[in-house]
Amino acid sequence: MSNVLHTIGLPAAAVLMTLLAAVCLVAALTPVFVAGPFALPVGALAALAIFQGLRVPVGRASSWLIDG
Repeated sequence: MSNVLHTIGLPAAAVLMTLLAAVCLVAALTPVFVAGPFALPVGALAALAIFQGLRVPVGRASSWLIDG
């Protein structure tokens, strides 16, 4: 079982990190499409908040997948 997790671990960890980046990018760009004078700062704060909230769980899950 450990061999299987180690085999798929690196691609799965890469997918998790890619999803984190995609979620942050969507959070940053969504206010820009809604428009308004504070769209860019609001988008930046939303992306920062999401990144800070998810970086530890995603990092731990990725580490767990890689270490197997």
